[in-house]
Amino acid sequence: DAPIGSINGIIGSYSDSVLSFTVPPNVDASLGALVSEIPGIDVNSIGIGSLFENILNIQMRSFTFDAPKKEMSIELFLDEITFFEDILTVKDAQLKLSASFSQSISLDAEASGIIALGDTNYGVSIGRDAATNKYAITVETDNLPMFGIVTALGATFLPDDLQLILKSALQFNIRDAKVVYPLGAQPQQVRLSGKPEIFGQKTVEMTAVAIRYAGKIRLIQRYNFGSFNIADLIQKIVGVSLHSLKILDQKVDLNFVLSPQSIKGVSLSIPEFEGYSLDQGISIRAPLDWPSDCSSDPFCNVAYNLLGGVKLGLEGTIANARSFSLTATIGDLKLGGGVVLLHAGLEFVAGTDPSVGVVGSLELSDPDITLTAAIRATLSGIQLAGSMSGCWYNAFGSSYLTICNLYLAMTINPSPLPLSGLEFGGRVEVGKQSCGRVVTAEAYVGINIVNPNENYFYADVGPVTFQSFFDAFCLNVDLP
Repeated sequence: DAPIGSINGIIGSYSDSVLSFTVPPNVDASLGALVSEIPGIDVNSIGIGSLFENILNIQMRSFTFDAPKKEMSIELFLDEITFFEDILTVKDAQLKLSASFSQSISLDAEASGIIALGDTNYGVSIGRDAATNKYAITVETDNLPMFGIVTALGATFLPDDLQLILKSALQFNIRDAKVVYPLGAQPQQVRLSGKPEIFGQKTVEMTAVAIRYAGKIRLIQRYNFGSFNIADLIQKIVGVSLHSLKILDQKVDLNFVLSPQSIKGVSLSIPEFEGYSLDQGISIRAPLDWPSDCSSDPFCNVAYNLLGGVKLGLEGTIANARSFSLTATIGDLKLGGGVVLLHAGLEFVAGTDPSVGVVGSLELSDPDITLTAAIRATLSGIQLAGSMSGCWYNAFGSSYLTICNLYLAMTINPSPLPLSGLEFGGRVEVGKQSCGRVVTAEAYVGINIVNPNENYFYADVGPVTFQSFFDAFCLNVDLP
């Protein structure tokens, strides 16, 4: 080696066309100290934010330039650096930058340090994430307490209505845990993955992401249970037993997303959350087969015959500890002639008005309307319902008649009266649509003999005069 002296205590050498500098531990080689050597600049007098303070505190440990290989490397040290909106802090960070100038310029970086999650320190690395090939701050550990990451982020992770039920269930440790902060991702986010034990299941896999939404850090979680009984899950969360329904009393490949709040207008860009609406509460998904003993359950038997035994896809929402809704549908089917069968399948609702039923819709292109039919078992009896969404212009071939949003439902109960409930309504428009003015009438009526407190009536009739009728038919008549 050929020593070339020292600069402010930094020792330099030159050997075999390799230039290098090393910094003894007791020498201040921070960027701030080096900048202060420039005449006329006083770092202490500059108003700067925390990010620039971190940059100025970076200490250089070594510098090497290999001329024959056209390679350069720099080793840096930083006492601490904050990320994810200054919430998480990496201490004792050691950073290595390398560059190659042989053909095209290529840069690479790797770093290590220590981070506190809850009451425990974990080793952290900074480098390219294997999954995305983008730079990220990563923590990998055999065991991570769920509440450690929640506490470290200051995150809300449960809806208020599910706190009492799920908080104890989610006090688990995550095996093979991985925490990733992707640098440059928008919105800023911390991702968590691993294998927790929840509801006694040891085969669960989870993915979670923390983002700032509506002024708070929200932790959105997705759990893949593998094989789990749907009825058991419903009973554990809302305390309602559905084991008598054979279609739900079976093990399926169950997945659900848990969100502390409805997240709207945010794209997480994470495959595990693709297709989920991120509504507040638990959103459930699972493929559903018809049970082998379906014939022993009257509801399952009727539904099987109505739907032809087609494989179903289960989706549902548990918004709070008192209510939930589930649908098991066969998906959308194009029937030809501009007709599409929508959401045909089973429906399960719990809450103030629980019900189970079979529902389905037909979407027409001409006229552009959707027809829906349903048969449900409710506390009031058997309900038959049908509706038409949208407007049927030139109804029944008449260019003067438009019918919109029809609804008809009746509830049948042997006691006290055969017909225990009736609901009907819709909107009618009379006149030529091309005239720009039509006479409208709209009314909805609901009669519940079992519970009269649920009776309702609504009506709205537009201005009805001789002049309004003339205008609706484009008749140029001026009345005195």
